Amino acid sequence: MKGKTGWVEKRQHERVVATIKVGYRVIDPQQARSLLSQELPGLSQVSPLYEAVTKDISLGGLSVVSDQMLPRGTVVEIGLTLPNYQTTLNFLAEIVHAEPFTEMGRSMQRSGVKTLAINKEDVTRMEKYLIEKMRKK
Repeated sequence: MKGKTGWVEKRQHERVVATIKVGYRVIDPQQARSLLSQELPGLSQVSPLYEAVTKDISLGGLSVVSDQMLPRGTVVEIGLTLPNYQTTLNFLAEIVHAEPFTEMGRSMQRSGVKTLAINKEDVTRMEKYLIEKMRKK
């Protein structure tokens, strides 16, 4: 199989295959700038709550599948509850690529989501989860 020429791996963090339910809200760009300059609150109540499922996760982001179509560049606030953890990790992220597809007659979207802002405690929780998942491979 011939490799892609000029292709460079951009990921900085190893991804772990994980199917986890997430909730997210679309954030207005002006509100996103404001949130990035302060400590992260819980999920905003301004826009509707959507659900998606992760395909893989890393410290730098997620791959998610959703029936909500979001354009590249959309900022979202994500609530992720890791298995065996009682608290929800809340963070701001950006859709960096989006690929529509159809599954069983439903229009879906596979999105690459890049983390923009996350609390240090949540980074620690995610690191522990990822290490546990990698050990179980």
